[in-house]
Parts: sequence; C-alpha cells; structure tokens
Amino acid sequence: AVPSSLAKWVTPQLIAGGKVERAYLGVGIEMVDAELAQKFGTKRGEGVLVTEVHPDTPAAEAGLQEGDVILDYNGVKVHGPRELQEVVERSTLNTKQRATVLRDGKQMILNVVAKALPQNFGRAAAERDDEPSPGKSESAQHDELGLEVADVTAAEAKQLGIAGSAGVVVTNVTPDGPAHTAGIREGMLIRRVGKENVTDVEGFKKALESQPKDEGVLMLVRTPQGNRFVVIER
Repeated sequence: AVPSSLAKWVTPQLIAGGKVERAYLGVGIEMVDAELAQKFGTKRGEGVLVTEVHPDTPAAEAGLQEGDVILDYNGVKVHGPRELQEVVERSTLNTKQRATVLRDGKQMILNVVAKALPQNFGRAAAERDDEPSPGKSESAQHDELGLEVADVTAAEAKQLGIAGSAGVVVTNVTPDGPAHTAGIREGMLIRRVGKENVTDVEGFKKALESQPKDEGVLMLVRTPQGNRFVVIER
C-alpha cells in the first residue's frame, strides 16, 4: 500500500519526466533526546539536531551550522530525522523554503533553496580529503570522564575512517565509566566540547576546564558513520 500523499507527489513527476527528483539539505542530523534537549534549550523530541553541514550544499549556502536545532521546515514542525527528511525531499525544487532554527537559545529564520539530491552525494561526502594536519602525538588521560585522548595525524584519521575532520582521537575508554556509558568508544574523534571546537589535546583540555563542574559535558564526536552529539555525565 502506498500513502495517497506519496502517490500525489510521485505521480506528476513520473508523468512529466519519467523519474522522481528529491530535494536535500546536505546535513547530518540526530534525534533530540532529554539530555541534548537540556543542553540546547529545547524539549525532548522537539526539532532535529544538526550534527554536520556538508560544504557546497543547500544547508551550507543557507547558513546552517552544527549545533542548530531545526524546529520546522516550510511551516511543518519536525520531531525526528525521518520526519525532516520527508518534508525536505518533497520540497518544490528551486524554490525558497523557510526553516525555523534554534541557535544559542534564540530562534531565527533561514531561507533554504531546494535543490535536487546529486546522484553521487553520499560518495562525495565520504571521500573528501581535507584531512587534518599531522598531530604532535600528545595525549592526555581524563579519569573524571573515563577516557584518554590524543592528537591525530592525517594517516591515522584515514585509517580510522574519520578523515576530513579535525579533533582529538579517543585512545582509551574506561569500561562502564561516564564516557563509555555515553557511547564514546576508542577510535572516535572528539571535535567539539561545549561550544568550543577542538583541534588538539591542549585545546581539548582548555575547553573541558571551561565547562561547569556540576553539569554534564556536551561533545560532538565523529564516527565512521558520521557526527553525533553526546552528553557525558560527570
């Protein structure tokens, strides 16, 4: 069975051109759970969190940023990744779509020009080789969080499947520790702590020290599957 709304969207395209063209944003996204909602100033299940913005895409051209929470798109409120994907891909191509975004606790409107999803978009995003410069092999152990991090070289980043992103690589995770409980694993790349981007161990230390001691630590991590935000409870 095919929903009537889907049939009404697909049928005219097939009649007119013999194929279906879907619009896209060019972002990585994730669900807003209770912990992330508290950090980003929204409610659980309200909006969709942007974890990554690919260059030269409608999202990048509209000014979307990592850490933005998309509350509605083209007048439709969204509560999860799949819901946002559906409303985006059915947008009329080459038209402006209004997106309400929550950034740093304030709502703003961004205009996104709907464009057709390129056939090789997924492959091109994965193969970008703007790799981080060689690291200094510095490392640091953080017993409070239960993890150890180190600078990462371009070769190591490629081997770990995290090429194209700067940060510090997780080299050790204490079993059942705070970081392990939050889903952090060896080989992941920590790109951001709180609102601070990190490119080396020293920057990671400074960003961590600036976080409130009585709150969980928000981090943006990269895995071979893409970016995601996590909260590590101390």
